[in-house]
Amino acid sequence: MKHAVSLIAATVALGAVAVAQTPPATPAAPPAPAAAPAAPIPPSACGELPAKPTLPEPGTVTAAAQMKDLTDNTVNKWISDARPILTCRQNEANALAAELRAKQAQWDARRAEFSAAQASVTDLGAQWQSEIDAFNQRNQAKSNRGNTGRSSR
Repeated sequence: MKHAVSLIAATVALGAVAVAQTPPATPAAPPAPAAAPAAPIPPSACGELPAKPTLPEPGTVTAAAQMKDLTDNTVNKWISDARPILTCRQNEANALAAELRAKQAQWDARRAEFSAAQASVTDLGAQWQSEIDAFNQRNQAKSNRGNTGRSSR
């Protein structure tokens, strides 16, 4: 009976060895997520810049001062009209950058959680394998002691 129990325990241990294989020395990186198709970039909520002004032809203005005044007035008006749109777009870009930083921080946290969990699983697997190895060594030693002095037929 004593040998039958040892035989059953050894069989269970050998089965456990087959199930609990030694984990890899270095954890493998998780598979990369499938690339999702690129979403179309939504248009800016700020609207479009006004059309660029057409500057006067140099030959159409009689005096240089008059040309300078026309050009200055035209360009300054265009800049004044464009400034709120540029400010709006800068604010949109800043908001997107803040979202990106938040998503990066979230990704970093998830990756760290994954790495810690993977290390925990690997450590437990190695610990379990050590227990199985020790159990097998004890049973092998008991088996060898029990066979001394017996004749084999």
